[in-house]
Amino acid sequence: MVSFLRIVTILVFSILFSACTHLHNDLISTEYTQKKTIYIENKEPNIQIIVTRGPFYFTHSAIRIRSKKRILFWDPSGSYADDEHTEFFREHPLPDGFSKKNALIVNGIPSLETYWIFAQYTADSGMEIFEWALTDDVARRYQSILLAGSEEGDNKYDFASQDIFLLCSSALSRFVNRFVFETFSLGETYFFPDSLAHKLYTLNPDRIILFEKGGDTQVFWR
Repeated sequence: MVSFLRIVTILVFSILFSACTHLHNDLISTEYTQKKTIYIENKEPNIQIIVTRGPFYFTHSAIRIRSKKRILFWDPSGSYADDEHTEFFREHPLPDGFSKKNALIVNGIPSLETYWIFAQYTADSGMEIFEWALTDDVARRYQSILLAGSEEGDNKYDFASQDIFLLCSSALSRFVNRFVFETFSLGETYFFPDSLAHKLYTLNPDRIILFEKGGDTQVFWR
């Protein structure tokens, strides 16, 4: 179990190294075109990496994977739907049948807009989404790994979806490097969500979506 002192130390260093955060519009290549300012859900199989930020440091990262038949949302070390946010979910009820197992949301998957509302409730002021198209076979394979990691302590992938508090980007990086390398590879493990976001801009996602508090949603296509 992570000691309280270690958690505080990690948090302090996160703030020091990621202070004065901002959306990375300047990192978007000229290969991208901003076609719309309204986000439209992509109904085709894809993988999305989500990175959120607060006023002073980047806060969290998560993965959302869509196949033709279902969507899974892996929220490592995240608190979506946890008891500590009872007040929020009293005003924004979870859908019937909502289910979360070891950080993997398997039913009642939040849309990006819904997750953005929750992110703002937890004091975030920006959210960046990096999206890659997948074949349905590949999407289902990635989902099968997440499902195995959420349901079995010992599975053929040697993967567990539950991770330690404050290690969301590290867990996400390890998952990507082990299992998603045919789509894109990070090449290393990223502890800070800000560093993870910087790397993702260099990996040619098919689409980049930017949510910012008080501003329009920005959508960019390659």
